[in-house]
Amino acid sequence: MGTLYKVTCSNCSHVGELSWGDGIFHLQFQCNECLKLFNIPRKAPRANRNGREVPKFLEKQDFRTTSPIPLEEIIRFTDDNLRSYLASRSDWQHGDDEWVDYEIEQLISLVSCECDDDVMKVSDQKQLKLSCTKCGSSNIECLKTGTSD
Repeated sequence: MGTLYKVTCSNCSHVGELSWGDGIFHLQFQCNECLKLFNIPRKAPRANRNGREVPKFLEKQDFRTTSPIPLEEIIRFTDDNLRSYLASRSDWQHGDDEWVDYEIEQLISLVSCECDDDVMKVSDQKQLKLSCTKCGSSNIECLKTGTSD
């Protein structure tokens, strides 16, 4: 779960809201240079490669026991597939498999900024690193207002 903040720039008084951290259906990253935040889906939209054991009483139409998938049968995504999936956030909750490293790199490259700098997973950071979206100042006051998914 992420944390919601009301953020106020001490320089220009711009006020905004910020969701900081991973959610149920997304992972959050941040550019180390410009501090832009961006999200990618937590799970890939394909059957779980390791299979899944579901007790009979919990089975539903789209939630059943499945067998492991042989490596050569795992669906691989093209850049167009990934772009399309990123554009339909409501579908993010239907992913069931882990991304492979190549796919994570591609997802990040499709949603990140133009800085061409390293990105860091937000949940690995100890504190908020922000800059004002209006004036660029890093003198930001944050007030925790709740949690986000």
